[in-house]
Amino acid sequence: SDLFYVGAIHSFLILSIVFFADFRELFYKIIWLTDKQERYVFGDVFNRRYSGFLDTGFASLSATHATLLSIGFFHFYKFSDFKFTKLIFFVTLSAGSFLSLVFIGRSGFVVLGAYMLILLYLYFYNIFFHLKVSYSSFKILMLIVLAVLLTISMFDFEKYEAELGASFNFIMHFIETGTISDASVDSILKSQLIFPSEPFNLLFGTANFGRGSMLIHSDLGMVYFINGMGIIGTLLAFSCYFILLYYAYLFRKDFKLMFYFILIFEILLIILNFKDLYFLAFSGITKIFFILTFIYHFIYLERFDCNRQKKGLD
Repeated sequence: SDLFYVGAIHSFLILSIVFFADFRELFYKIIWLTDKQERYVFGDVFNRRYSGFLDTGFASLSATHATLLSIGFFHFYKFSDFKFTKLIFFVTLSAGSFLSLVFIGRSGFVVLGAYMLILLYLYFYNIFFHLKVSYSSFKILMLIVLAVLLTISMFDFEKYEAELGASFNFIMHFIETGTISDASVDSILKSQLIFPSEPFNLLFGTANFGRGSMLIHSDLGMVYFINGMGIIGTLLAFSCYFILLYYAYLFRKDFKLMFYFILIFEILLIILNFKDLYFLAFSGITKIFFILTFIYHFIYLERFDCNRQKKGLD
C-alpha cells in the first residue's frame, strides 16, 4: 500500500503540472530537466511528456507508475475489508494514476495490461475451478470499472487528442486494420536491430556497448547488451534478477498472490530492458526490485531464525 500511495502522489503531481500552466512554469524553475525532457514539456512537439520530480521520464517512468498502480490493485485484491469511503478514495487515486500514464509514456499501458491479465486469470479461475466469486475479486473488478469511468468522466478528450493518440496508437491500429502492431515500434525494429555478424561475437560480445567512441546507432537495450557481452553474457547479467523470483518461489505457499505479481514483474523487467537500457539503473523499476528483494530477504532471515529456535539451536 505504501508503494501504491507513492505512485499516486507522484501521479497527481504530474496531473497538476499538466492541467495548471502557472504551476508548471513555477515547478520547473525548481526542478532541472534534461534537454530532451525540456523539449517535450515546453518545446514544439506533437504530444507532451512529463516527468514530475525526475529530470527525465518517458518509458521508464511510465513503467514505474504502472507497476505501482498494479501493486495497489494486487493489495486491494488481497485485502477486501475496505469501507465505502476508503473504496472511493482508492478508486480516485487509481484513476489519477491511470490518467498520468497518458502524459508520461505508453509503455505503462503494456505493463498494466500484463498485470491485469493475471488478475483476470485469478478471477476466472475462482469461477470455473472453485465455482465461486470471492468478494475481493469482485471488488477489484468493480474498482477497475469505477476507475475507468471516473477517468473518462473527468478527462477532456479533444484538448489532449495528441497525447491520447500517441498512447493508444497500437489499439487504434488494431481496430482499423485488425493487426497488432505499432508504426514507431516497427520502424525502430527495422532500422535499429544492429547485431554482430560473427557467430563468436554474437555469443560472447565485442565489449562495445555503443556508449563510447564507437557509437551504435540504436536506442534498444538488447542491441547494447548483445553487442557488449553477447547472448551468453546477457543471460548471465540478467540472472541477478532471479534472486527475487527465487525468494518468491520459496515462499509461494504463504504469499501466493505476491508470487504471481513477481513472476510478471520479472518477465517485464527483462522485456523493458530489451526496449530501453535500464538494467540496474537509477530508474524506479530498479528501486522497486530492490525493495521487494530486501523484503523477501528479511522474511527468509526471520524464517531461518524461527527454524533454528524450534530445533533448539542458539
